[in-house]
Amino acid sequence: MMAESQEDARIGTIRSLLEIALERNATMAQVAIAWSLGKERVRALVINAPATDQLLNALGGIDLVLTAAEIQYLEEPYNSQMLRH
Repeated sequence: MMAESQEDARIGTIRSLLEIALERNATMAQVAIAWSLGKERVRALVINAPATDQLLNALGGIDLVLTAAEIQYLEEPYNSQMLRH
């Protein structure tokens, strides 16, 4: 079973994704893709989209560039959780 602090970190990250998506008039998938593509170690993404329109929508994240503040906001719940261990 996942530790409560890990679950809290995941929920916090999801909330951050939603907030940024709403501010940017984007979907959560687009923000997640933009965030992932901004990571130096990410070489490829696997997108599970059962329908063509979902895939095309998600691919909109390729053109989205997050600010340093947005990236920090997305990573804050995760980093806080990691620092406790």
